[in-house]
Amino acid sequence: MLLPSHLFHEGSIWALPLPDGSLQTRFRFASMEPTECEPGIYQTATPPAPGARLYTWRQLHGLVPEDEMSAIARSRGLLQWRLDNRRCGHCGAILERDVNPAEHCMVCPACDARFYPRIAPAVITLITRGDEVLLEQNRQYRHHYGTLVAGFIEPGESAETAVAREAFEETGISVRDIRFVGSQAWPFPCNLMLGFRAEYAGGELHPDGVEIASCRFYPKDALPPLPPPPSIARRMLEAWLRGEI
Repeated sequence: MLLPSHLFHEGSIWALPLPDGSLQTRFRFASMEPTECEPGIYQTATPPAPGARLYTWRQLHGLVPEDEMSAIARSRGLLQWRLDNRRCGHCGAILERDVNPAEHCMVCPACDARFYPRIAPAVITLITRGDEVLLEQNRQYRHHYGTLVAGFIEPGESAETAVAREAFEETGISVRDIRFVGSQAWPFPCNLMLGFRAEYAGGELHPDGVEIASCRFYPKDALPPLPPPPSIARRMLEAWLRGEI
């Protein structure tokens, strides 16, 4: 049986440029895939077809349809989950696939523990002060564009609590009127970015100096380079510039 698969290698995905300028990211196999893989989840260092090249998830945006990007994100997350869950976290035995092929679950044959894919939620927030928007320079990134306040939700927190905490920890300010805008799957490898909008409430800007190198409010007509289009940060910034949020 021929089954379509997404092929990855070290976090990037194999894609074959086609004459019409599009990209083929799914390939078919005439033989059975290795037992540790499944349709849609496959890792190989060998090009699946002559001319295939490796692309990052960001590079693929705009080159393949959005529904295909969603399928790639799903495959990337499931692949990493399979690679990270080879042994039982309770007893150390080698895990096996659930007998139901439609069930994404790894089962321990020794102690019956079950392991399902996990998603790590993070918040990203567009903070404004009148007609200005808060942008940061993150020490971890090599790029020079402005980023939004962002961070992972910690145990016991609501998403809104995480927004307020991250804003204070990174920049020293408090925020109000926190409201949800939208979300985006972020397969690095299994994150879900929750986008929020908030207003400046008080405090003096002071970057933490560890993660954040600098931060300031920018007027609409003097913005630094913005994050690339695939990101929810860019989507929210463009929506703000259009007056939609």
